[in-house]
Amino acid sequence: MTPIRPIALTLLLLLIAASCFGLEIRLRELVLAKGDMVTLGEVAELDASAGRLADLRLLTSPAPGQEHVVSVDRIKTDLLQRAPDLGEILWSGASSVKIRRDSMVVDQPVIEEILADYLHANRGFLPQARISFKALRFPPTFFLPRGPLTTEVLPSDPQILNSRRFSIIFRIDGVTVENLSIRGELEAIAPVVVAATELSRGGVLSSRDLNLVEMNIVGLRNPCFELDELVGKKLKRSLRQGVPLDRGTVEFPPMVARGELVAIILRHGSMELTARGEARQDGQSGETIRVRNNASQRDILGRVAAPGIIEVEY
Repeated sequence: MTPIRPIALTLLLLLIAASCFGLEIRLRELVLAKGDMVTLGEVAELDASAGRLADLRLLTSPAPGQEHVVSVDRIKTDLLQRAPDLGEILWSGASSVKIRRDSMVVDQPVIEEILADYLHANRGFLPQARISFKALRFPPTFFLPRGPLTTEVLPSDPQILNSRRFSIIFRIDGVTVENLSIRGELEAIAPVVVAATELSRGGVLSSRDLNLVEMNIVGLRNPCFELDELVGKKLKRSLRQGVPLDRGTVEFPPMVARGELVAIILRHGSMELTARGEARQDGQSGETIRVRNNASQRDILGRVAAPGIIEVEY
C-alpha cells in the first residue's frame, strides 16, 4: 500500500471534518488577486476548521489590471471538481464575486522616469549638458503583475547620445514580462563655442572671434565648450558667423600621439576589461584610431576617450 504523505493526510482529515460538521463559505464581493490563480481563501471567508482548504486554487486570475465577475455557481462547480469529497457546505455572502488582478501601471510618466534614471546612471559617458529624451510617441498605458520589478534600457547606439530608439525590458522576479521599443531622440543643451564673426582659414583665434551659445549638441562632432582652449589656435578652415567650432576645426596637439603607450578599455555590456597597448595613430578626443594590444600583438580600432585612454566596444 502506498503511504499517505503528511500534507495529503492533513487535507484528507480536513475534508472528513468538513463532511461531518459542515463547512460555511462566505463569499466576498471584491477580490484583489495577487497571483495567476485565485484561491478559495481569497474569494471567501472560511471557518477556522477549513484549514488548508484556503490554499485550494480555484480560478484563473484576470490579466494584470483587468477584472471579471464570477457567479457563485461557477465557484461551487470549481470547488467540487477540485475537492469532490467535501460534505455539506453552507454558502453565504455575495451572490457573485468581482475579481480584480493587482497590478502595476506603466504609463508615460513611468517610462519617462525610467529613461531619466538611465541617463542619470550613465552621465559619466555623456557630455555635461541638460539631457532629455523626446519621444515621437509613447506606447499606450499597460499593466504588469505585482512583484519585484527590474528594468533594462538598451540604446540603439552604444554612444547613447545619437540613439533614435530605446528598448526597455521589464522583468518581474527576474522573468521578462514586457519588452517595448520607444522611438525618439535625445536633446542635450549645453553652451557651445561658435564663431562670433566670419573667420578665415589660417587665422589665429582671439577671444573677440568666439562666443558661447546654448544649443542642442546632438549631431555635433566634438564640439568645444571652453573659450580658453581655442584662443591662440589656428583655424584649419573658414567659418561663417554662428557656426559651432569643433576640435577638428582648429589645430590641436593630439590627445593621443602615435607610439604612445595607452590603456585599452574593452567593454561588452556590463563587462569591462583593461589591457595595455600602443597607439598606431595620432588621435583627438572622440576620434577612432588604430591601437595595438600588447598582449595579442593585434591592431584594433578604438575611440580616444581621454589622454592615454582608448575605449573599445565589442
